[in-house]
Amino acid sequence: MVHDNKFNSTIKKMAWLVDAGPDESQKKTIKDIVKLGKLLAHLRGAAPTWQTRDTQGSNYAYGIE
Repeated sequence: MVHDNKFNSTIKKMAWLVDAGPDESQKKTIKDIVKLGKLLAHLRGAAPTWQTRDTQGSNYAYGIE
């Protein structure tokens, strides 16, 4: 991980070498990104909502399909 001073941020970033091909650290990072993407795909869903003004202190409700 490297520090990027371009925007005075404290966020560390991974140096990405494109010319030489991915090293072991980058291969692990790619695998982790793929795993997180697959997890996110399973967590996505549609939650139907509707307005419920002046009822029980909430302006909306939701249901499970």
